[in-house]
Amino acid sequence: MTNKVKSKRALLRELQAIQQKQSGMGKELSPTMHNFVNNYRLPNIANERWALIHPLVTSTMKRGEISTEPGLRRKTRIVAQYINWATNNGYSFELDELFAFSAIEDYIRRGLTHLAEPSRASYRSELRSMTAKVLGELSAPVRVQRIAHRLISSPYTHQEVDEILFTIRYQPSEGRRKRLLVGVALGLGAGVSASELLNLRKCDIKDYGDTGIEILITATNTYPARTVWLFEEYEDILRRGLSGLIGRSLVVEGRVSANRNAVNKLYDGVKDTGKNTLKIEQARMRNTWLIRLLEAPIPLALVMQVAGLHSARTLTNLVAHVNEHYHPKEINSIMKGKKNDR
Repeated sequence: MTNKVKSKRALLRELQAIQQKQSGMGKELSPTMHNFVNNYRLPNIANERWALIHPLVTSTMKRGEISTEPGLRRKTRIVAQYINWATNNGYSFELDELFAFSAIEDYIRRGLTHLAEPSRASYRSELRSMTAKVLGELSAPVRVQRIAHRLISSPYTHQEVDEILFTIRYQPSEGRRKRLLVGVALGLGAGVSASELLNLRKCDIKDYGDTGIEILITATNTYPARTVWLFEEYEDILRRGLSGLIGRSLVVEGRVSANRNAVNKLYDGVKDTGKNTLKIEQARMRNTWLIRLLEAPIPLALVMQVAGLHSARTLTNLVAHVNEHYHPKEINSIMKGKKNDR
């Protein structure tokens, strides 16, 4: 096989790419854009942490050859979030390592588990588009094979659930304790996600006494509106949390927040009770609830309906965590539509 001879134009482009990488700069930003990059700051980040990564964010954005102000504002936020995560998770401050496709993919899989797949795909596209511009055309790493399924947060074990319930029961702040009881009961008992929890109000929770508690979940960008009945063992926990709870929001006191980080802040503020306090995550609690549905003889269509799922992909990824094993006689009974007396 003969090697293809490159044209003069192709060689010139390669030379320009090398020169651009060596100079460390792409196209000049306008004064307004230059000022925005220099003065940008990630919200909710410690001063010392931002002082550490800000120079890297600034130099990266000035290499990015971004021509519009809206594009610059969007990419600066995405790049700053990525650099903050990457340098906090074992990656160096070297651009060659930071903007390798493998590092970006790691961020998409582990750092953005709270986002829906379309949003994760958008982040991936934005960051990968920066790679050639930041590293130079010749230094762009080989594209890694995309993993088709997003990683699923592992569900909690029975022991971990007991530890969570013990921990929140002994929180010193009554207001926080009540909101933690509500969040945990709705996550473990009804599969409520973080964004759904933010939208829920007391009036969306219908307590019918011995009949049970019905949750009217409103639609979000990720899941449709639906009705879910709370698992019985979480009914009293939810009632204790709702009793005397002040304010419209189930998550924050005072002004209602539309920021999903409000849920993370609620759980991040949990005080250590002397045990190895677990990190409480709404996504993991929802997956724990999903596992219980998968372990019960419930039709798949019903599981997807009450979970608000449009496809079974999430359930497929959770199957590895299912611990239930049925006896052949039980399988026969279920397949014939008989009542399960387990």
